Amino acid sequence: MPGHRSKGILALALGLLLWPEAVLGQANTLSEALDRISDLEDKGRFAEARPLVAQVLKLGEESFGPEHPNFASIVERLALFFQAQERFAEAEPLHRRALAIREKALGPEHLGVAGSLQRLAAVMHAQGRYAEAEPLYRRALAIRERRLGPESQGADESREGLARLYFDTGRYAEAAPYYRSLLAEQEFYIGPDHPLLIPKLSRLARVYAELERYGEAEPLSQRALAIRERLGPEQLGPKHLDLAESLELHARVLRGLGRADEAQQLRARAAALRAKESPGRLKSD
Repeated sequence: MPGHRSKGILALALGLLLWPEAVLGQANTLSEALDRISDLEDKGRFAEARPLVAQVLKLGEESFGPEHPNFASIVERLALFFQAQERFAEAEPLHRRALAIREKALGPEHLGVAGSLQRLAAVMHAQGRYAEAEPLYRRALAIRERRLGPESQGADESREGLARLYFDTGRYAEAAPYYRSLLAEQEFYIGPDHPLLIPKLSRLARVYAELERYGEAEPLSQRALAIRERLGPEQLGPKHLDLAESLELHARVLRGLGRADEAQQLRARAAALRAKESPGRLKSD
């Protein structure tokens, strides 16, 4: 999760400007330890990096104190290190610790608190602990909407988390308005035919298909397929399995509309693509 790691390191770098002179020597050691973790993580040498975690926690606490927001950034950086490896049992307590520090130091409505809530919710979500993740996503969304506005990028991140949670738990009617909002927001910025729209078009089409609202699903799955088909080989990649998925999704929607012949043609195309990549392992529909 390089994006999360970069944000954590940036927060730490900004914090360096605020460190008292008395701890600068310690800070250099802390910075070196964090850099070493990042270097090993980038190389996939996680086992070598893990023993450094306790050292970083000790140095960070000594440098800032256990209740300083800069220490929360260090704790969260380590949580993301474990989260990237799907070691959720180790990531969760660190995320909780960072959240508690920020709530106490910054107040319950701070955007840093919203970020901590969002990341903890993602850990709960990844473990299938949906009932615990939902209120965290909702609280993060409420803070971000109040502080940044309902159309902010931060609010969109929280809405997407909730939308995925509702989809994953079969609460499709609740997922639909979130996906509609996210799609409309993205279309506004990048236009109606950008390849980055494909995931949201496809997910909303699936939501409507699950609700048997095939008339609403059809233009979405059609658009996703059309955009995918316009992509060149360098964008589709060598396997073209994403195109197969778009064909299968649109076929499902067409079947729901009673257009069985058209659906069968798309399924045959998808099967041919999958057979080409994995002979003898056709995907059943």
